Amino acid sequence: MKHCLRKASLYLLLACTYCGLHACADDDPETVPAFREESDDVSPDPAGTFDYALLRKAEHPRLLMNGADFEGLKQRIVSESDSELRRMHYIIMKHCNAMLISETADLAYTFDAAGRRLLSQSRKALLRIFLASYAYRMTGRGLYLEKVEHDMNVVCDFPDWNHARHFLDVGEMALAVAIGYDWCYRELSPETRSKAHRALVKYALEPSRNFHNETNNWNQVCYGGLTAAALVTYEKNVSIAAEVIEQAVASNRRAMQAIYAPDGNTPEGYAYWSYGTTYQVALISMLEKLFGNDGGLSQTAGFKSTARYILYMEGPNGLCYNYSDCINRKTQPMLPMWWFAAKSGDASLLHNEMRKLEEGGYEESFEELRLLPLVMTCLSGIDLNDVRVPADDLWYGEGTTPVILVHTGWKWNASDCYLGIKGGCGKTSHGHLDAGSFVFDAKGYRWAMDLGMTGYSTIEKMLAELGGNLFDVGQNSLRWSVFRLKNESHSTITVNGARHRVDGYAKLLGGIDNGRELGGTFDMTPVVSDQTVQAIRTVKLVDNSRLVVVDRITALASKSAAVRWGMVTPASCDDLNDRENYALLRQGTQTMYLCPSVDSEDIALTMKIWSTAGENPWDTPNTGTGIVGFEAVIPAGETAVFTTTLSELRP
Repeated sequence: MKHCLRKASLYLLLACTYCGLHACADDDPETVPAFREESDDVSPDPAGTFDYALLRKAEHPRLLMNGADFEGLKQRIVSESDSELRRMHYIIMKHCNAMLISETADLAYTFDAAGRRLLSQSRKALLRIFLASYAYRMTGRGLYLEKVEHDMNVVCDFPDWNHARHFLDVGEMALAVAIGYDWCYRELSPETRSKAHRALVKYALEPSRNFHNETNNWNQVCYGGLTAAALVTYEKNVSIAAEVIEQAVASNRRAMQAIYAPDGNTPEGYAYWSYGTTYQVALISMLEKLFGNDGGLSQTAGFKSTARYILYMEGPNGLCYNYSDCINRKTQPMLPMWWFAAKSGDASLLHNEMRKLEEGGYEESFEELRLLPLVMTCLSGIDLNDVRVPADDLWYGEGTTPVILVHTGWKWNASDCYLGIKGGCGKTSHGHLDAGSFVFDAKGYRWAMDLGMTGYSTIEKMLAELGGNLFDVGQNSLRWSVFRLKNESHSTITVNGARHRVDGYAKLLGGIDNGRELGGTFDMTPVVSDQTVQAIRTVKLVDNSRLVVVDRITALASKSAAVRWGMVTPASCDDLNDRENYALLRQGTQTMYLCPSVDSEDIALTMKIWSTAGENPWDTPNTGTGIVGFEAVIPAGETAVFTTTLSELRP
C-alpha cells in the first residue's frame, strides 16, 4: 500500500510539472509576503580581478542563472521548437520527483568507514537541494521550496562541514547551500536565510583560508563551492568574500595548468575528469554570469581541448577508457560537454551525449546527477540539429599522462574498433603503475581491459592499521601492495618481477597515422630503468582490425631481463599453445588470437595465464577476468624485439 501511494505521488508530481511551467495560481511566488532584509556590509568594494560593485547590484537568483534567465527558459520549454531542451527539463523533474519520494530520511552528520569523510552526506545535500531548487524556480510549487528549506536547515545545524578532516566535503556542501540560498532567497524564511548565511561564512569561507595548494580535482570542487558561497553572500561580508574569490581564481589557475596543459588530457582519467571538470565549468560560469569574465581561467592551455579528449575516451561498446582511479564501467553522462559545445560552437562534441540521451542514460542514476541542472544553463547556445560525427580517427595528447586514443568509426556497433594507450608515471594523483597499458575493443567486445580502481574507505583503514597510507605514492609504499594498482595487474610489461619506478615517466614519442596504422610509441625506459637499458613500446591498430604491440627491450650488461608480457582480459582462453605460441580467446560467439613472436631464435617464449585474484584481504575480487601473455628471458646486454598481435585470424 505504501509503495502504491509513493507511485501515485510521483505521477501527481510529474503531472503538475507542466502546470507549474504555466504559473499555477495557487503557488504564485509573487504572493509571498515581504520580509525585512539583513543589513549589508558598507565596507568599500576592494580592487581586484573583478568589479565587485557588480555584486551589490545583482539580485537573487544570481548563480548560473538570474530571474530573467529562468523566465526565458520556461518560455522555451513550452515552445515546440526546443524539444531537446524540454526533454532535458522533464528528465530533471523526473529525477527530482523520484528523489522526493525515495530520499525521505534526514541528512545526518555521519562519516564513512574510515571515519574521515562526510562526503556522502554533502553529495546527498547537493542532489536534494539543487534539483528541488531548480524545480521550485521552474514551477513555483511550494512542496519543492519546503524540501529545499528543510534540507538547508538540517545541514546548517551540523556542528561543521568537516573542514578539518576532509575539505572536499565543504566544497560540495557549500555549493548545495549556496544554490538553495540564492535560487530560493526571497521565499526562504528570514530564519533559514540567516542560518544559511551563517553556515556559509563559518563552515566554508572562514576555514577556506587554510585551503590553497591542491592542484587536482579537489581544487576545482572546493573552489567551485567556496566561490558560490562568496558570490551569494558578498554584500554582507565584503572583505572575506572578495578574499575567497581572489584566492580561488589564483589557485584554480595553477590547478587548471596542472590538470589540462598542454593538450587537455588529464592525469586523473575519465571519472575524475567528469567530477573536476563539472565543477570547473560551474565555477567559470558563475564568474562569467556576474562579472562578464572568468579572470582568464578558460584560456588555460589545454582547457579548450579537453572536451575532445573525453569524447575519444569513450569506446563503441559503451565502455570508457578507465585508467587511474576509475572503475571498469559503462560510460556516463558528461555534463561539461554541453558547456564546451555551447562555448566552442562545435556540436560534434555532443555526439556521445546525444546517444546517451536517446538511450536513456540521462534518465538513470549517474555519478554527477546532483549537478544535472547545470546543463540547462548551457543549451541556449547549441544547435542540436548540427551534431555531426567527429572528423578524426586519432586523438593524442602529451603532458603528465600522455595518451593515444583511436576510434575507427562512430557507428556504435561491432564494426568499430577502439584503442587507448597511456604513458606517464605512477606518482600522480590517483595514479597506478600502469605505464604502457592499453585497452582494446573489437567485434562488439572489450578484449584488453583495465581492472579499474579499488574503493577507498575500507582499504584506507586496513592499510593504516599496518602503518601504511593508501595515498602515499612513494616507491616502497603499501599502496602498491593493492593488487589493482600494481604493474602486474595491467596490460604492460614487468621485468625481473620488479615494481615499476613510481617516478619513472613513460614519454610519448609520437603518434602513428599513416593510412594503414593508427597508434603511438612510448619510451618506457624510465619506468623499468633499474632492470633494463631501454624499453620502447609501440601499440597500434593495423588495417582497422588487428592490434599490434611491439616491445623493443635491451637488458642490462650486468644481468638478464626476465620479461613478463601480460594483457588483462574478460575473455576466456579456450586454447593456450606453447609450441606454436598463441592463445585463443573467446567472448560469446566471437574469437581472437593472441600471437607473440620474437626476433631472436635464442629466446624462448612461454605462453602463460595469470590469475587476477589478489593476495591480501583488502583486494577487490576480479571475477570473470584473467591475464594472458608470455614470459621470456633476454640475455644480459642483448636486445630483443617482441611483436604481439591480437586479431581474428592467426598470423
